[in-house]
Amino acid sequence: MNGYVATREAQTVRDGPIIVVGSGPAGMRFVEEYYAREPQGEVLLFGGEPWAPYDRVMLSAFLAGDVDEEEIFRPASVPDGVPLRIHHNTPIVAIDPAARQVVDAAGGHHGYRKLVLAVGSRPHVPNIRGADLSGVYTFRDMDDAQRLMARTARSHRTLVLGGGLLGLEAARALQRGGTQVTVIDHGVRLMARQLDGQAADLLKEQVYRLGIQVVLGDGVAQL
Repeated sequence: MNGYVATREAQTVRDGPIIVVGSGPAGMRFVEEYYAREPQGEVLLFGGEPWAPYDRVMLSAFLAGDVDEEEIFRPASVPDGVPLRIHHNTPIVAIDPAARQVVDAAGGHHGYRKLVLAVGSRPHVPNIRGADLSGVYTFRDMDDAQRLMARTARSHRTLVLGGGLLGLEAARALQRGGTQVTVIDHGVRLMARQLDGQAADLLKEQVYRLGIQVVLGDGVAQL
């Protein structure tokens, strides 16, 4: 009897769905590429946000007011009728590799044949006194963008910590919203991971021309 049950469980796992954790660009791209090759396969896509899948690259343009909300949503480009089930606002909180199951935040268990983790990244919030105060935001997802838009409408000055690509995109978008923006980075140049010194100097000059102030080689100890 036990052998029969084990065989049935193995069969269930072998015939189960592919589960994709993460509905960002990587997760959506996997789904599209998979269905281009296997239109009969079953896929369960879990996203922790309440929103339908959207293009994160366009969040800066959305924050600047260049595109509206509808333009950044990006439904999966898959053939009609494929067995794709998308679960919004359903974060996965645990994985049981032995049972080949994932557990969602509501306690639901979902078996998988294969598991794809496409969870992306999260903002790094430095250990600064006052980082938990009202008026301090990260910029990573749709919720962040909407909070920043609401705040910018009544703010005169904005400080952006981080002179990388995302920080500069946020600074430009906020500056176009009518607020005075200063970018602070502890490094000696903007976009230090991508640019050498000469290119970074040219970028800094352009940022100044846009009306954005830049402070380099310094950090923030307290807000």
